[in-house]
Amino acid sequence: MSELTVERLFDNPPLTGTLPLQPKWSPDGSIVTFLRPAADDRERLDLWRLDVASGERSLWIDARELMGDESGLSDAEKAERERKRLFATGITSYAFSPDGERLLLPVDGVGHLYELDGRTLNAFTPAGTRQTDFRFSPKGHYVSYVRAGNLYVYDIEGGTERAITSDGGGTIANGIADFIAQEEMHRFEGHWWSADEQRLAFTRSDETPVEVSRRYEIDAETINVIEQRYP
Repeated sequence: MSELTVERLFDNPPLTGTLPLQPKWSPDGSIVTFLRPAADDRERLDLWRLDVASGERSLWIDARELMGDESGLSDAEKAERERKRLFATGITSYAFSPDGERLLLPVDGVGHLYELDGRTLNAFTPAGTRQTDFRFSPKGHYVSYVRAGNLYVYDIEGGTERAITSDGGGTIANGIADFIAQEEMHRFEGHWWSADEQRLAFTRSDETPVEVSRRYEIDAETINVIEQRYP
């Protein structure tokens, strides 16, 4: 019997095992997908699949193929992760398109589309940018998301991006849930498609009336003062 040390308690793989997270059926019902902590890094989530007919389980998408620089998290990303109590890295969310032809994989602020028929994986958001609040339109023709306080729509077939708003930034945010909605109501959606994909309803929040407060983050060696409009 090996000795159970403090180091082993916090080493990989975790002693508690790796439970599946966010299980989902594919639209055609042929597979079940789920997120699972990697064996070599409990903080990284990879996407797995289970074939219903054969019962075979396998790693589908390794998050290391998609991960970039997480140190550049935007304020919106930091706030969303904090309020969702999300501490993992890698693939932390994913969605099937309504027609089942694609997977939407937002990783480190970058949007990726995985084509199931051709098994190709491509980033569709502009290089050097970070986005949040990705979602498919009801028929799967578009992906909507928020960047720097503005709402955007990506036309999948045309491969083009269109800005829906242009006044975002600073104290104004379009298409994302405001602080109170996220923190107190646990509502993280800030824009909604019509069923025919012809319209988008979205929230627009202006924090100008909210006074700036100072928040202190204390770690082992430094104290950081964060200025924040805290309602």
